[in-house]
Amino acid sequence: MGDQQKVIPAVEGLETKAEIRRAVIMLAWPAITEMFLNTLVQFVDTAMVGSLGAVAIAAVGVSNTPMWMLMGIFAALGVGSTALVARHVGARQLDDANRTARQSLFLGVLLALFFTLLTQAFGHLLPQAMGAEPDVIPESASYLRIISWAFPLHFSMFILTGVLRG
Repeated sequence: MGDQQKVIPAVEGLETKAEIRRAVIMLAWPAITEMFLNTLVQFVDTAMVGSLGAVAIAAVGVSNTPMWMLMGIFAALGVGSTALVARHVGARQLDDANRTARQSLFLGVLLALFFTLLTQAFGHLLPQAMGAEPDVIPESASYLRIISWAFPLHFSMFILTGVLRG
């Protein structure tokens, strides 16, 4: 039996509403936990700088808005990865599922590196575009440049969790 012929356990026995509900909860809790923890990171960042004053809080707040936009982009890539990998797994095309997973991760890392370099070069423009006060702009740009070094790892997580769900 080659890789294409491996038996993949199917979800069976979902006949009652309670069983279906339980299966949905079992599939959803990792994604819910992931999004909660991502939100918690930004909450903790804001709480940590709370004692540094209004400028520091404003800098983190202004920086979090573009971060949410980027997280949305990578979450969408993760959803697409989930769908493609699940399709291949369901069709018992494990080689194609593995290839899709690798390509998704490669695309995610490449985009994350692109956004890191973009933030390093033009990070000062984001706070200006968001309408930040002049004293907040350098602090926000500094914060964005620091956190952008984690983009490849942080945003790859969205792709990897999507692949694992698939």
